[in-house]
Amino acid sequence: MQDVLDTAVLDAPPAKAAPAQTITERMLEEFSFVGRWKRKEFKDGLLWDSWLTLRPDGTWAQNGTIQVATKPQNFRRDGTWTREEGTLVCAIGKSTLPDSSGSFTIDIAALIGDSEGLVGLPDFSWRQEMVTLAYIAYAGTLGEKGGQPTVLLELINRFLEELEPVNGKWDVVWGPGLVNAGFTNLVDTNVFYVVRDRRDPTRYVIAIRGTNPLSIYSILNQVSAVNEQELWPVEDLPRRKWPRVSEGVANTLKHLKRVRAQKGVPGTGLTLVDFLKQEVAACQSPLAIHTTGHSLGGTMSATVAMWLRELQGCEGSLSTRWDPKARCTIHSTPIAGFSPGDKRFAQHFDSAIGGTCDRLYNSLDVVPHTYAAEDMNYAKSIYEPMIDAGFAFKAAIDMMELQFTLSNINYRQVRDDTSALEGTLEPSQREFMAQMLWQHIEGYLKILGLSDFINAEEILTASD
Repeated sequence: MQDVLDTAVLDAPPAKAAPAQTITERMLEEFSFVGRWKRKEFKDGLLWDSWLTLRPDGTWAQNGTIQVATKPQNFRRDGTWTREEGTLVCAIGKSTLPDSSGSFTIDIAALIGDSEGLVGLPDFSWRQEMVTLAYIAYAGTLGEKGGQPTVLLELINRFLEELEPVNGKWDVVWGPGLVNAGFTNLVDTNVFYVVRDRRDPTRYVIAIRGTNPLSIYSILNQVSAVNEQELWPVEDLPRRKWPRVSEGVANTLKHLKRVRAQKGVPGTGLTLVDFLKQEVAACQSPLAIHTTGHSLGGTMSATVAMWLRELQGCEGSLSTRWDPKARCTIHSTPIAGFSPGDKRFAQHFDSAIGGTCDRLYNSLDVVPHTYAAEDMNYAKSIYEPMIDAGFAFKAAIDMMELQFTLSNINYRQVRDDTSALEGTLEPSQREFMAQMLWQHIEGYLKILGLSDFINAEEILTASD
């Protein structure tokens, strides 16, 4: 009987091979459409040029431009998606487009066939995350509701969720803290906030905003106050060897030290040191404290890192010590910052924190080339021969150098051995000041591959 069965099996006609799957069918089956798509489509009489990100957690985001008449309009929207056979139903959550609500559908096969290509979900670097957190600190600076801590908290939280490099990774745990100095309380002078990493709860980042262009006090008393310097006390050095920082940096640090988180934001009533002391006491593991910021925020991120380093250990007043056992590590990512202090301060910083400092500066950004003498000489011809800085700018640099010489003061960048990020001239900006501003803001986004993810103007002007 077994022989008959064996013969029957041998004589049976070969089974039909399953038809080969098309690429589209395989992508549909494997959910391989999850990722980032570059799309161009003509819809509702408008040309849409955008990136569409479909995440495996069922959320989506789209950003790009819509061609309105002859002028492109930037837009961003996001929400959640569900799959119904061969269609994605995208429910719209937030959108910068007028009258944009409800949902829309995407035919998955058409998406795969018509798009320019699937890039895949980007894997962002630590540098890209730090730059994003630094730029988020500018949220609402030029908006209608700047200067209100609870409003700024909402904006910061919004961008922490909206911006791809940091989406779903960080929580605000202190602040934002605001400094209101000068002639009016309607304009905030400084803003900083603290976030904790969801992936590693022992990692914190202190993000410090750069200059508020609406704050005359900040421009005159923080950024430009460089003709005088103040001592930076170091316990194990004789006073004559103490480093010095600019008067403006010293002023800014004094303000940041005193700030308490206001009612309605995390850490209410606590200063930054109070908060860190509380977190260290509550955690059995050592914490990693990172500082970052852009422009003045970059300068202050290095300065705050050094200040926090001085307040580790048990020597001196315990009321000011946030890490009595000196178990925590301090890291800094200063972005586009000018020199905070003199050569001794740079040496002191490099010795204490240099090994965990990643200073980022664009080779074509004027700001980080101030105020060290050798750097300022380079700044005078930074865009030549394509763009001349002009007599007034060069004369101002010469006058500043003369003033430093007469006052017997000097400046040096922290980690001045750092290689620059290589910038390229922006052809659309033909005037010196326009090129300088573009390099200082947009230049970093372009160099670090963030231009498609971060709209600096949208962050600055956000109001709700």
